[in-house]
Amino acid sequence: MASLEIPCPQCGMRLQLPDRSLLGRKGKCGKCGCRFILRDPAARQAADEVPLRLAGARAPEPSADDTLMGVAARWVPDDPGTARGANTQPNPASSFPRRPAPQHAAQPEFVGPADELAEDPDAEVDRLAQIRATRQREARRKKITWAGVGALGLGGVVAWLLFDTGTDSTKKPAKHAKARPVAAVPNDENVAAAAQPGVAEPVNRSPTQGKPIRLLLVPAGARVVINLRPAELWQAGGPGEEFRACLGPLGVWLEQVLKTECLLEPARIEEALVCLIAPSRGVPPDISLVVHTKDDIKKSEMIDHFNGQIRDDLGRPCYIGPEKAYMILDQRTFAITSNKMAQDMVQAADTPGVTVDFIEEMLQHTDRDRHFTIVFEPQSIRFSAPYVAPEPVQPLLNALMDWVGDDVEAVAWSMHLGEKFYSELLFRNMSLTSPPRLQRALQKKLESTPADVLALVRQMNPPELGRKKIVGRFPAMTKAYALATHVSKGNRLVTLETDLPERAAPNLALGTLLAWDQTTRPDFGQKAPAPPSGGKEKKLPETYAERLRMKIDVDFRRAPLQDAIAFVAEEIGANFKIEGNDLKMVGVTQNVVQTFKLDQAPATAVLYEILEHNKKDKLVIVVDEKKKLITVTSEKAAQEKNLKPFPLSEK
Repeated sequence: MASLEIPCPQCGMRLQLPDRSLLGRKGKCGKCGCRFILRDPAARQAADEVPLRLAGARAPEPSADDTLMGVAARWVPDDPGTARGANTQPNPASSFPRRPAPQHAAQPEFVGPADELAEDPDAEVDRLAQIRATRQREARRKKITWAGVGALGLGGVVAWLLFDTGTDSTKKPAKHAKARPVAAVPNDENVAAAAQPGVAEPVNRSPTQGKPIRLLLVPAGARVVINLRPAELWQAGGPGEEFRACLGPLGVWLEQVLKTECLLEPARIEEALVCLIAPSRGVPPDISLVVHTKDDIKKSEMIDHFNGQIRDDLGRPCYIGPEKAYMILDQRTFAITSNKMAQDMVQAADTPGVTVDFIEEMLQHTDRDRHFTIVFEPQSIRFSAPYVAPEPVQPLLNALMDWVGDDVEAVAWSMHLGEKFYSELLFRNMSLTSPPRLQRALQKKLESTPADVLALVRQMNPPELGRKKIVGRFPAMTKAYALATHVSKGNRLVTLETDLPERAAPNLALGTLLAWDQTTRPDFGQKAPAPPSGGKEKKLPETYAERLRMKIDVDFRRAPLQDAIAFVAEEIGANFKIEGNDLKMVGVTQNVVQTFKLDQAPATAVLYEILEHNKKDKLVIVVDEKKKLITVTSEKAAQEKNLKPFPLSEK
């Protein structure tokens, strides 16, 4: 049949319809994104007078000939009386059509009920009711606690260091201080909300400037995309070595998966792309891998790893085995996929495999040079978890998806280890949720997570002293992450960007692992046993002046000033207050790094090293015995306020 040009009712762009039999279906303008009914311009005026309603359920999928273009295109049934609630499980084979031949005029993208902005009032009411119910569940926080932990630390996002907020507050003890045992249940002050996560305009803090991830050699339909740089992560003495060790059994599992699936040692793999193809509930996803080796590799060596016979009738040579298909692109690139997708893998050698539009758009915001990146549809994670993740991890993944919520269409998370630790979380909002609304929801979750973690930690009682110390400080770690996170929004995108010291990644990776492990113990939630009767607690001197002469051990390694002060406060049992504004007036911040070690030194000597030694403008302490308070301020401010500094000495 002859083609037909139809103007977009919103922008006027002329869209070419190659077949008049498609009139009556819904289309999407490729320029402005307007969705409208495709009608003959000659009869459009009459047609516009007829009210249109969306069908209540999806009709059977069209054949390959019926679907002309668009990612995961679907057709709208002509019968509006189709029963609502019928089985609408999509057919993966028909959800990802081949790309059409280029046209001179723009062509409409066919869309279906799932892509519409709820033109049917009944569908709109149902949708809003679902959203309302979801938010009520979130308000009850049934699952938010460990989901928040996963969002902050699954894979190792964290910092022990607390940052300068410009307020006067005492922070958690420094992470590298040689401290006495810390109780598994910390006080509320450990996670006091001294500041809120910052809301900032987008700033390029990325440590890498790589190209976006492309789905070359990947069959159509990837809903979960993972990109790794194993050679850098497994480099001896590199930034990933300690991070992997802190992941414990998860790090061991990841290494074994890479060896088994990619056929090489991780240190030989420069980049690995792992994709889960079109997962649906109850069906294991197909896994596709693209491996880029660090050095040239002999073809004969790779063939020895392949369990298949060569075939030349697919356009490029492939090796087809009982379950998998293999293809060598060049001396440093090969791909592995399911044998039933061999043809699709060959076709994607020159043109990236197609997938749903929101995954493709999220991939445009990725960076291949980062050590770890994952782009996913939350629903696909739920469907795939039982088949690809270790059983103990599956509840954590499901809780993490609950934390993400139903207002998010797709997520991209990337992290990079190096001189600093960098993490970026991108959330694409659903069409019924605006970016500002999603931003407020995510920021609220981020702010409440430390308090949720604190309540969780109070139910733990690790028997080992080392675990008890780390778990006890875990709420402060999550608070540090929240304080260091910059939140911004864009067009259908909310960004959570975190830039931390290089120690952040391994520290919270370990904290998350140990705290999570405690939740799997049989005694989790039981009341911690009372201390043995007859035990004597250390008696502290009556006056603060005497407590400042107490001898303590410290071993600070790149600890911020505020954390160093907090550690001394805990050791001598005194209340400290840092006058942040007074410090700033003399050019000193609470983040000034402290690196020194003292054994059995008076607290005054430790404070001298922190406040006066090598400082151009001295900092001093003022002791108020009546208020039981030690104030940290500058010498200049103390003079202006007629306050008498307490004498400090280096011995």
